[in-house]
Amino acid sequence: QFLTRFQIVVDSLLEGGAVAAHSFSPRAVQAIWSEQKEVAEFLAGQEGVFRVYSPSYSLPQHLAARYGLEQADGVDPMQLQAYAAFMREATGIPQAGYSVTIPPFDGEVAFANEPYVPNAALLGWLDVHYVVAEFDLQADGLVLERSFGTTRVYRNTLARPRAWVEASNGLQETEGIWTPNRIEVTASGPGRLVLSELQYPGWRVSVDGRPAEMIHTAYRLLRGVEIAAGDHQVVFEFRPLSLYMGWALFFAAFIWLIASLFFARRT
Repeated sequence: QFLTRFQIVVDSLLEGGAVAAHSFSPRAVQAIWSEQKEVAEFLAGQEGVFRVYSPSYSLPQHLAARYGLEQADGVDPMQLQAYAAFMREATGIPQAGYSVTIPPFDGEVAFANEPYVPNAALLGWLDVHYVVAEFDLQADGLVLERSFGTTRVYRNTLARPRAWVEASNGLQETEGIWTPNRIEVTASGPGRLVLSELQYPGWRVSVDGRPAEMIHTAYRLLRGVEIAAGDHQVVFEFRPLSLYMGWALFFAAFIWLIASLFFARRT
C-alpha cells in the first residue's frame, strides 16, 4: 500500500512537471523587456501620480514595475473581496468565483474582454488616469490619447486625484507624501478627506498630531476621514494590532527558550 501511494505521488509530480514544461517556453531577456516598452515610456512621461488599467493586459507587470507605474489590474493570488467586487462593476467584466487575475479572462488574453465596457467614473475613484487596450473602447470619459501599433492608450477624463477633500464647494485636490506604511497629507476643511487607497484593517489616522476618529470607508472601499475647518496635517499609518501581538509572542517565546536552556544547564 505504501508503494502504491508513493507511485501515485511520483506520477503526479512527473505529470505536473511535464505539464509545466509544456506550458512554458524560454524567451530572450531583451525580448521580455522590449515588449510594450514604448507604451511604458509614454505613460512614465506623464505628469502626476496615477494608476493604469488594461482589460487586455497590454502593460506587463514587470515592465510597469521597472518604470514605476502603478496598476489597477494584474496577477495577484491574495485579493480583497471588496476590491474584486468593485472591479467587477468598474471593468464591466463578470466574474464567477475566484480568479487569480483582476480582471479575469476566458480565452485569448488580449481579446477575451473586448465585449465589456469599463466604467470610467468608477475607475477614476481608483486614480486610473489611463486605460490601455488592444481593442477599441467606446466608454464615456475615455479619450484616445495615443496608439502604439495595435495598442491604444486612452485618457480617463473622469479620473480623480490620489487624495481629495469633498467640501460644500466641490472637490479640492490635496498634496501628500506616500510611502508603503505611512501617508502624510496636507488638507483644508471642513469636509471629508478621501484617499484613493484601499481601506484595510490596521490603518490609523491622526489629524494635527492627535488621533482622529476611526477611518471610515468611502465609496465602498476607499479610506476617508472627516476634517474640521482650516488647514490640517493628516497622517495615515499602518499599525496593525496583529503585528504587535506577534512581536509580543515572539519575545515571550524567546525569553521562555532562554530560561529553559539556563535551567536545563543548572540541572
